[in-house]
Amino acid sequence: MPDLKHEDKTENLLVHYKCRDGTQRAWISPIVRPEAGSVALGAVLEMDETTERMFASLF
Repeated sequence: MPDLKHEDKTENLLVHYKCRDGTQRAWISPIVRPEAGSVALGAVLEMDETTERMFASLF
C-alpha cells in the first residue's frame, strides 16, 4: 500500500490450503528482519476458515 509510511508497513508469509471437501486452513507469519541481511519468521497465526468466512477471524 503506497499510502503507508515505511515504518507502518510489515511483511508476512501466508500459507493457505483448500481441499475439495471444503476444508481450509491458513497460516500467517510475520517476516522479521532483526539485523541487516538476516530474516526470520515471527509467531504464527493459524486459522481454520471456510470459503464464506475467509479471514473473518482477523477482523
